[in-house]
Amino acid sequence: MVKLLIMVLLLGAVGAICRDLVILSFPHWLPDFPGGTLCVNLLGAYMAGFVFVLFRTKLAHLEKYEPVCLVGFMGGFTTFSSYTLDTIQLITDGALIAGLCNIVAMNVLGLIAAYAGITSARRVYPYRYRYKKGHLRIRQHQSGSVHE
Repeated sequence: MVKLLIMVLLLGAVGAICRDLVILSFPHWLPDFPGGTLCVNLLGAYMAGFVFVLFRTKLAHLEKYEPVCLVGFMGGFTTFSSYTLDTIQLITDGALIAGLCNIVAMNVLGLIAAYAGITSARRVYPYRYRYKKGHLRIRQHQSGSVHE
């Protein structure tokens, strides 16, 4: 348990460093719009969807390390707090439309990015998915065929 917590801590630090590098290197195509934060959160949503499926398919034997990746690295990489503060600053600075666009972009595009990550992983590791009681389920028969 302590080993996993230390791994979460270390990968959280790596994720935070990666986030900062992406944000700093993000070109400022739209002045006064937090494009770097949007990029990091959309990339993080995509990667989270992909990693989620990976740990339920190819890496199922390493399931105990899923929190290390999703909570540790992804928690350090993505940034909800920056998203909310950027949005509030846009709105209080009088850029209401930009603030609302940021809200829509983060939420709608974030959901699309997570779905794209799941879909990409499904193409790489073809399994059948279904929802059951609020959880994404993946089941595969020993022969390799998929059963509901």
